[in-house]
Order: sequence, then structure tokens, then C-alpha cells
Amino acid sequence: MKRPDDTRIILNGRNFLKEPNPDPDYLCETISGLFDLQAVLLLRKSVEAFSILGSYPRITSGTKEVALEKFPEGWLAFLESEYRRSSFHKEEHRQQFEPFLKDLISTSIGQVGLVKFWWGVETGAKDYLAIIGTAEKYHPFDEKPQYHFVSYDLELLQQYLEVFSGYIEHKYSEIRGRDKNFLQALSGDSRFTLRLAASELISDERFDNCKEYSKDYVQSIYIDMVTSLKVLPRKRGDEKTKDLKNISHSYPLTQLAMARLKCYEEELETDKYPSELLERIWSKVVSGREEGEYPASLFTFPDKDIFPGNISKKCQDFSIQNWVALELIRTRFFILHHRASLAYPTWDESSIKNLDQILFKEYSGKNLVTFTSEYLEAFLFLWEENNHLHITSDWLMAWFGLMLFKTKLLDVQLQRDLYSPNERAELYKHLSCYYLYVLHWIEYGGTPPRLFSDVNKGYEQVIESSLYILCEYAHVELELNRNTMLFKTLKRMWSSEAVLYTVHQTYREHLHHAVDICFTGLFLMKSGFLENAIEFDKNNLKLFMEPGLQNWILAALLHDVGYGLNLNTYVLGHLDFLKKSHEIKMYLDDLEGYIKKRNHSLCTEIQKWMPGHKIGMDTLDHGVISAIFTLALSGYPPGQSYESWHRDINDALRAIIRHNLPLDMVNPSKEPLSFLLLLCDHLQEWDRPRMDKDFLYSLGAKLLRSPSSPIAASTIIKYVKISVHSDESSKEWHFNDGPLVFELKFKDALQENFEPTMIWCNHFFDLQKVICSQLKRDIYISFTQPISAEFKGIPLLNNISELDLFRDFVREQEEGADFYFKFLNAIQKGKTLTHGHDEDLERFTIILASGRNLDKTALASELPKNLYVNFMKWKKERINNIRLKGKDRQQPK
Repeated sequence: MKRPDDTRIILNGRNFLKEPNPDPDYLCETISGLFDLQAVLLLRKSVEAFSILGSYPRITSGTKEVALEKFPEGWLAFLESEYRRSSFHKEEHRQQFEPFLKDLISTSIGQVGLVKFWWGVETGAKDYLAIIGTAEKYHPFDEKPQYHFVSYDLELLQQYLEVFSGYIEHKYSEIRGRDKNFLQALSGDSRFTLRLAASELISDERFDNCKEYSKDYVQSIYIDMVTSLKVLPRKRGDEKTKDLKNISHSYPLTQLAMARLKCYEEELETDKYPSELLERIWSKVVSGREEGEYPASLFTFPDKDIFPGNISKKCQDFSIQNWVALELIRTRFFILHHRASLAYPTWDESSIKNLDQILFKEYSGKNLVTFTSEYLEAFLFLWEENNHLHITSDWLMAWFGLMLFKTKLLDVQLQRDLYSPNERAELYKHLSCYYLYVLHWIEYGGTPPRLFSDVNKGYEQVIESSLYILCEYAHVELELNRNTMLFKTLKRMWSSEAVLYTVHQTYREHLHHAVDICFTGLFLMKSGFLENAIEFDKNNLKLFMEPGLQNWILAALLHDVGYGLNLNTYVLGHLDFLKKSHEIKMYLDDLEGYIKKRNHSLCTEIQKWMPGHKIGMDTLDHGVISAIFTLALSGYPPGQSYESWHRDINDALRAIIRHNLPLDMVNPSKEPLSFLLLLCDHLQEWDRPRMDKDFLYSLGAKLLRSPSSPIAASTIIKYVKISVHSDESSKEWHFNDGPLVFELKFKDALQENFEPTMIWCNHFFDLQKVICSQLKRDIYISFTQPISAEFKGIPLLNNISELDLFRDFVREQEEGADFYFKFLNAIQKGKTLTHGHDEDLERFTIILASGRNLDKTALASELPKNLYVNFMKWKKERINNIRLKGKDRQQPK
């Protein structure tokens, strides 16, 4: 019998869990469709007859009652018995029931199943009979002829009937009400609420009657939340131990959750490692005995439709089917992290002697590294759809984690040679935190994780660990000199982020930005992007790739490190209200004048150092400042002169300088790293929130009383789609034939606090300096976002695009005509820019056409000053005016 989708009970938009007591005829039709049945009848017994409550096919005429004596003999015997399910499939049975059913529904039936079930709520529920039938004598897909209605099938069908009739609220449990609270809490953001909901479910006296897999899952979630609130307390008191007496400890998920809790509570004493338990569950998972047992309806995933096609469903199915394995891997990394955290700092080899075993000891022929890499690799390959790969920030993080397994960083002998015991404890602490987050992401079906609290400090620790692991990869695998102190530099850059956010409303996040650019560039380089995109000698490419990875790390991570100096002119603007005092006004004006003077003198000096670049004389460029800082960062490694260090990192320095200088042309053939940084800098638009100006008012109050904050959403982009396909044999990624396509899928602009046209303008302005004549293939960079839902709700805006608004804005501007004309003219010609929209989507595309000769007359010399602020103000006023006009037109005259 066809098994329906267990993840939901929804048909034609109707959720039967929310609609108890549905129309009986419609219920029969629903059951028929779900289970692929030819006939379904629902009957209620009276003293001498059966009333037909509903049927499919529907009985449109004739009697709705059937006398008992007309029932087939075998059916009457079943009705009088204590049994609740029975099937009739033999030829002698068929001779009895076929004429009976043909008179009722005019359909020939080959096999029949009878099910007694309850209809209605618990109190006053009535017993009903379901007659279900199929026209096939045997199931057509069975290799050997088998009966269609077996005991398991009928039991499942009985559960569905009682769910749909409103008798039970969930087909896997007879606990009413509390299971709904639990599922709602699973999809929420509160660990405390989830712990409470799971606790209420477990304390219900009927919990013991649940199926064992459901009990195991609920118990593990409860214990997990207890542990979570100990590791990362929400408030004082959350970390107190709860009563775990009602927990049954015989199930794998529960055992793993208890192992994590005990390890944290007992501060991971060396003799408390649960090796026997983990080895037993490990061997079951490796042999496949613990996979695919947990019902899909227990799992709740956020943002189900964030990805196109079947990607979301494939990712969620993977999480469900491999849940025990993922929890097992998570448990080992959890133990490694907290034991390493306890050991650090240490100077004693014996204090970390068991850490190596957690990572490298083999169970059933596999250690934690190989076991994790198999699941990680399988999950990442699910993100390919129609020969296009869809990536997010978390996907890149997971991909880099997979790549790490093949590096010297995870070679146990090299670790002992390169690291002291204290350094190894620090490495294991960060490494395990990194993979715990990646596993959490997989368990959430690939959506941005919530409730991550496996480590102290939560996501803050994930950021620190990501920076540490990336820097160690550069030092150990790429042999970047440790005198650069890259990790400390990035942490200082991180600490300045909060300050820069408050300086100017146009500021966007730069730490995640730098890390994601680094991951993106590494992925493109490993996938052969440079070979596919650029025309230059293969031998030069090979020479470039070796030191190039080291140069890429420096360029990607440090290209925006000088951004703070760009914003120094805005700092004093926050004190303009003090200028009411004449003396203070003079003081502030003198400061502003001095800063401008020093900017000019520094730019003049820098231009002497960099004669090949066009350095502006009045404005500090953050790329130039970042390059100067990068050059001085190493302190000149031992045995190296200034010139030697300059020569080794010259590709990185050029890339950093060129990425932001207006009209400092980039030749991809001669400077592939500069081209790659420019491209990745404009692809990376996710996880870059921009603060609402109102945040400046709420910041002080937030620190005192922590109210809700008007900060923008964490990411404005859903994913990036790349024209890349996977090679199953080599397990590598390769670019497709034809143009190299990058498509950024954005969310609703008005809801996420960003301006699409400002993004287009900035990308157009920066990418116009690419010399395309040396490109081997065309490169398409598309920006796609939905027409704002707020626009659709305004009568006069429901068919307008962002570009329409921008055109209106341009007509009213007196400054910046050169840029506006060239931007709009390029769209009109459609060779370097294209634009299109319909009632749902708007798409803007930048085309880097291979072989196209440079037309310097078409280049815009500079972006208009205060473009973002001016456009934001204009757009807000324009939308408000249109909204008011729309309301006036709707008013009755």
C-alpha cells in the first residue's frame, strides 16, 4: 500500500490537524488519495443496520443505510470480534463482498480491509467502521505477489483516520495538546520554552505509551536544553539541574544527550569519557542499524522555502535520516571541546593525552575525522540543482571545514611536532567549536542555525574559532610566517566593529565579510575559476597558485582593515549639536581642518610610494591604508629584508590597493588576484547588516534594560547561485561550459533595510575598471530580489520597480550627472548592464564580456557624494506621498 508523506497531513492547502471533524465524503476522498485506494466507505452501526456516513466514490442516490443481513458473512464475524483491523483478499472472500460493494458504489474491488476507529473527541467518541478497497488483487510493485492490506498498513491507516476525525491530535502519540506545544517550541527561539514543553510532555502519565523513537527524541531534546542552559545560561537560575528521574536511558539519542550533560557537569574528568557507550552506538550507526528510524513529523525546520527546487527537502531529509549519526558526531566534538577548554592553558602533555584519541581513535574502521568528512561531503553535494550550485555563508564554512580534513592541520604527527601541549589544547578547543557549529547547521536542514549553545559564549565563540582556524590554516598549510600575528590582528579588527557601526549609517559589517570573501575565493580557486575565466599562460598560473593561496589569505582578510580611517571625518559630526557654543564650534572646526590637512599630506606621501596607482589627494582610501598596514604587519620576518617581504606579498598588496581605488584599472591576465578580490568583494553581500539610525538612540537603553533593537536582519541575501556542477568520481566542483554565472538572490528590500539600486550603483562603479579583453569567457553577475510586499500593498506602487524610482530620483538631481547618465545609458544599451522585472521579481545584471575593448569615455569618474543618504531620504518621501495619494483615491466621494 502506498505510504503517505509523514512530514505533514496537508492536502489542497488544508491542514487536518487544525480542522477536526471534517466533511465525511471529503475525508474519504482524502484517504483515497493519500493511500492510492479505489474505494473508501465510513459507516456507523445502529441496532439493525449501518448508516453510511461518507464514501468515495460518492453515493449520490439510493439508501444511506445498509441492513446487517446484507453484510458478507466474514465481515459480520469481524464486527462481533474484539479485533479492530482485518483484511479480505482470498477468492472466496471476493465472491462475497464484490457484489455487495458493486451495489453500493458501482466499482469492482479486488481486496478489502476493514478498520474500526474512533470518531470525535475523547469524551463521547463513537466507534466507526471504515471499508477500504483496491481494484488490484496484488500490489503491482511487489517483486513477489503479496496481499495489499497487511497488519502494518491497516494500523497506519487507522491512525490517520483517527487523526483526521479529530480523535487524536498526532499519529505518533496519544498525548493531546502538549505535543503541539513541544512542536511549536521546536520551531521557536527560546531554549527555556522548549525545555518546559519537553518537560511537560515527559511528565504526562501517558508518555510511556508513546512509540520508543518518539520518546527518545523528546527526552534527548529535553536533556539537550538542560545542558544548553548550563553551558550558556539565559539568565541566573537557568543553569540549575532539573529532575531527570522520569527519563528512560535505554535509547541512543537519550544516551548521547546524557553523555553530553554528564561530561559538562563533571568538568570532563579524564576517567569519565563514555568510550563504551559511544563505541556501541558508533558501530550501530556504521552498520546502518540506527538510521532512518525516527518519524519525520517529529522534526521542525525553519524557513522551509528559502532555497529553490528540492534543495530544502533534500537537506531536511538528510538531517532526519542521519540524525543519530549526526548526534553521535556532535557528542564526540562536544566532549573534545569542553575537555580541551578545561585543559587550556596547560604545560603538561599528560593533561591532554586523551584528546588525540577522541579525534583519531578508530571505531569500526573509522575515526571521527573520516566519519565526519563522509557526512559533510554528502550534505554539501545536495546543494546542486540543475547543474548550478547554491551557496550560503554557512555552506562555505562547511566546505572549508571539509577541506581542512585533508590538510596538515589535522595530521596527528605534525600536530605533535608543530604544537606544544598548550597550543594543541587551544587548537582542539577551536577546531571542535567550528565543527559543532557546522553540525548544528546540518541538523537545521541547512538553514541558519538557532539555539546554538554547545559552547560557552555561543556564536561569539564560533566567530573567534573561525578566525583562529583560518589563521592556523594559513600558518600551517600555506606556511605564512607567524610574525604576521594574523589572529590577533583580526580580533582587534573585530573589537572595532561595534564602534564603526555607530559612526555612520552607511557602514556595513566587515569581519564576516572578509572571512566569507576568503572562503569564496578559496572555493573558486579550488574549482578552477581562474583557469576558466582568464587568458594567460598555464605555467604562470601554476606559479601563481602556490604562493597565491598565501597572498589570497592576506588580501581577503585584510583588504578592509583600514576602513575605520575612512570614517574619521564622520566622528566629529556626532558632536555638531555642541556648536551652539561659539568656542566649541571654533574648536571642532579647527579639528576638522587639521584632519583634512593631515589627510592631504598622508595621501601625497603615499602617492610617492605607489607611483603606479592613482591615489586621491583629499580622501584617504581604505584600500591604500589597508595595504600599508599589511606591509608593516609582519615586522619583517627573521632573515627577510623589507624588499624581500614586499616581493613575496606583492600580489596581495596590489589586490588590496586596487579593490577600492576609482578607475585604478584591473587587468585579470596580469593581476588575477586583484581581479579575484574585486569579484568576490562584490559577490559577498550576505551577513552584512546595516543599522537603522534609530539604533543610536536605543543603544544606551539596550545596554541597561535590553529592549528589542531596530538592527537590520542578519542577512539580506538568501543564497548565491553559481554555474558549477559536481564530479561524482573526483568529488570536486567544476564550472559549466558557457558564461560564468553568479546570481545573488536577495530578500525583500524594504523588510531587510537595504537599497537594491545603491548596491547596483556600487557594483557597476567598481567593476567597470575590469579590463575584459583578457577574459576567456563572459562573466554574468546578477542581483535578483522580489518586488517588495509593501509596494504590492500600495495601489499606485504595485507595478513599480526599484529602477523606476531611481530614474525619478536622478531627474531631480543637480550633482552627479556624469555617473547617472553613464549608469542609465549602460542599461539602455544592454551590453554591460541589463535590467528586467515582472510583477514578482526584479533582476539587474552586470556583464563582463570577454574580448570587449575598453571604452574609457563610458567610465564614470566618481560616485556622487552622499548618494546613499540622499536617495534614502528622497525615496522615503516619495513612497509616503504615493501612499497618501493612493488613500485619497480610495476615499468615497
